[in-house]
Amino acid sequence: MKKQRITINLDGDTLKFFKARSAKPGAEPYQTQINRALREYLAGTNPAVTEALRRVTERAARYSVPTPARAGARRGRGRRAGKRMRLQRTIKAVVRPGADAGYVAECVEVPVVTQGRSLDEVTRNLREAVGLHLADEDLSALGLVSDPTILVTLEVNPSDD
Repeated sequence: MKKQRITINLDGDTLKFFKARSAKPGAEPYQTQINRALREYLAGTNPAVTEALRRVTERAARYSVPTPARAGARRGRGRRAGKRMRLQRTIKAVVRPGADAGYVAECVEVPVVTQGRSLDEVTRNLREAVGLHLADEDLSALGLVSDPTILVTLEVNPSDD
């Protein structure tokens, strides 16, 4: 696609972010990275969220959610029939920095992925997304107590500045 020359004013921190990324070996020029970020925004896509959704989908395909009846059958034949399975109190989630900016949150036990520009925003979005996912569900059938909490782990790279 043909490029057009324009004059644009960007926030200093935004420009600094893209210039720092372009200074890494093998990185594209910062203007190309800004153009790609704008195209992804227009398309409504975010590579970090797309990758997280792929992982959730793969995990969901490999594992089925334990139900009380099946869990009792797997746990051992010597146990009393009708003994209830222990329900889980927490839903674990991992928050990672996004590929370009912001944060991506991915739940471990339930297929929920969300994003946000800040840690506060991604936390709010995660609570809302999990709440919507669990609405009108039989939580005990999902192996959860009636009032689960979300345990969030923040994953950071120690070498990033």
